[in-house]
Amino acid sequence: MCGQPAGAAAEIAMKRHLITFLFLVLAIALYSAGAAGPATFLLILGVVAEAVFWLRVSGKDKRRRKNTHYEKAP
Repeated sequence: MCGQPAGAAAEIAMKRHLITFLFLVLAIALYSAGAAGPATFLLILGVVAEAVFWLRVSGKDKRRRKNTHYEKAP
């Protein structure tokens, strides 16, 4: 494949999904904390965390745009 065993690639993908999910949880927690009181800064941080989440979900990460899913011809 791309120089990595299949297990290592799956582990990297799982970590990426976990980090993405944690950004969603962080955004929800920051929105909740910001809405509970006059904490505009927490709401802004929530917006940033949500933006990072959506960027990771949409696959706009340039590091992932490399041609890693195809084997190179000999």
